Amino acid sequence: MTTPSDNSADFTLRDAAPDDAEFLARVIQMASVGKGSSSVWDLALGPDQAEQLLFLKGLVLAEPACAAHFGGFVVAESEGRPIAGACGLIPSEKSPEKFTEALLSVAETLGWSETRQLKLIGSFDVFARCLPMTRSENWVLEYIATLPEYRGQGVNQELLGDLLDCGRESGAKTAQVAYFVGNTPAMKLYRKLGFRETHELLDKDFEKLFGAAGVVHMTLQL
Repeated sequence: MTTPSDNSADFTLRDAAPDDAEFLARVIQMASVGKGSSSVWDLALGPDQAEQLLFLKGLVLAEPACAAHFGGFVVAESEGRPIAGACGLIPSEKSPEKFTEALLSVAETLGWSETRQLKLIGSFDVFARCLPMTRSENWVLEYIATLPEYRGQGVNQELLGDLLDCGRESGAKTAQVAYFVGNTPAMKLYRKLGFRETHELLDKDFEKLFGAAGVVHMTLQL
C-alpha cells in the first residue's frame, strides 16, 4: 500500500516491512516517553538506549506476532527515508500472552538469565495500571511517533487516518487510543480525528515513574 498525503511531495504512507525493524524500534521507544525521566522501556530493559533499540528490534520481528510486530504498522517516509510510524491492532488477535511470549523469546535469544526475564515481565506492572492490556475486539492505535524534525507537519494525522481505514476494513466497530495526561498535542490530534475521552486511569506510582498523573482513554465509532 502506498498512499500519497495531501502534499505527496513531502511524504507517502506504506505498510511496514521487516526491513523497517530498526526504525520501528525507535518509534516504539519514542512513543513510550512521557514527561518523566523514565519510560517503561527504561524500567524493562535498562537505560542504555542502544540496548533498548536492539531488544525492540527483536520484538518487532519476534513470533508470535504481538502488539509490537511490524505487520501492524504503517510507515510514513520522505525521500525514501522513514520519518514516522504507528500501529493498529485488535487485542484479541494479539493478546497480552503473545506479548509476554514475544518478550521472553527476544530475552532468551539475547541470553538473558531467568532472573532477568522474570524482572522484565514484572517491570510492566505499574505501567499496566493506567494502560491495561486487553483482549477486546476494538481497533487500538498504538506506538505513534514522528521524528522530531518532521513534527507539526500533519504526518501523524495522515498515519492515523490510514490506520482508522484499516480498522474499518477489519470489521471493528470502535477504535481506541490513549495519551499521557497533559499531552495536549496528542489530545488535539485525536479529537480532530473524532475521538472523545471516555475515562482517565490515574496512579501515584505511575506519576512518580513517568511524570504524568496517568493516562486518558478515548474512543471513536468506526
